[in-house]
Amino acid sequence: RMASASRGISPTEPYSDRLRRLFAKWNPMGMIVSDAKARSAVRLLADPRASALATPSELEEARWVRDTAVHPVLNQPIPSAFRACSFMPVTACAAIGLSSAGSAAGTIFWHWFYQSHSAATRYCNYADTTRDLDPRRMMGAYAAS
Repeated sequence: RMASASRGISPTEPYSDRLRRLFAKWNPMGMIVSDAKARSAVRLLADPRASALATPSELEEARWVRDTAVHPVLNQPIPSAFRACSFMPVTACAAIGLSSAGSAAGTIFWHWFYQSHSAATRYCNYADTTRDLDPRRMMGAYAAS
């Protein structure tokens, strides 16, 4: 609840606005947002003085960058390959690979690739929010699964 309140999402927000926000978060262009730009967007939106000086279009872009590239609770940039916006393009590549694999080894590879990316995406977007995102913990969780 607290994360949604800090992101400006209201329970009375119209469905069309929530749907628009979701589609914007899934926009594949979010994969090319740098971590530095993500941190800058978080700083801009957290600083009332800087926000007051920014134009409406700058604020809207900063909100999009934050919603796309920053963990909603930890306020840390999510690695670009594992952001929610990367899920569809990567899944499409994996589906093409799976359907065109000409051998059992190819099928196993593409299945492993898809499962690995899905696990990493889930971890990076919905991780334990009491601790920072840590590559070693991510690899440990992957190895355990």
